[in-house]
Formats: sequence, C-alpha cells, structure tokens
Amino acid sequence: MVLYSKIGLDNIVVDIVVLEDDYINEADGIAYLKELTGHETWLRSEKDNIKGQGMKGCILDSVRKAWIYEQPYPSWTLDDNGEWQPPITEPTLTEEQRDNDLDYFWLEESQFWELASIHD
Repeated sequence: MVLYSKIGLDNIVVDIVVLEDDYINEADGIAYLKELTGHETWLRSEKDNIKGQGMKGCILDSVRKAWIYEQPYPSWTLDDNGEWQPPITEPTLTEEQRDNDLDYFWLEESQFWELASIHD
C-alpha cells in the first residue's frame, strides 16, 4: 500500500488516497491519480526528501522540505525543522513513571506540563 496526498490551494493536503503497491513508483501513481480524478497536484505522502508524512490538513512547506501539521496549541511555535515546539520543554519521563502508565500533557490555559495517567 502506498499513500498519496492530494494537494490543494496553499499547499494544503485536502485528501489522502491509498494505492496498491503497483503504484509504488511515484510517477506512475501520480499519472494514474491525475487520470482518475482530473486533479493535477499529487505527491507521495512519504518521500525521502520531505520530512514527515503528508496527512489530511497538513501543509507542504517547500522551504523546510517538510509536511507541517496543524498547530497543536496557540502558544506553540514552528521551528526551522517544521516541528511545533511548546514554550516550555516537556519534562522527561522516568522509568518508574513510564511503568506506571504516566505521561505529560500540555495545559494551554496555565502553560504547564501536567503529569497524569494515560488512562484518564
């Protein structure tokens, strides 16, 4: 299975299509999708020269050579690698915390990382 991203206005991925491995060659897959849909702009969702994977709603940033995902929180900023960074670095989990199914969750209102169970 090979994923292809349908690129719309402003380089936003508007759809994802899954093709059989017969279309693992990107040029063949794109030609097939153009003929099938009439839409001109398709890219293989996973490319060696583009960071990440093109998913619906993300943006292809040709400068960073990365798929940019939706901003998770208003306070987070985009770094030079095309990744969203919180204003405060997420603390590192200890082995004991991991064993107890704990993780850190960002609280936008208080700008704080909260340690909580992954089951809540």
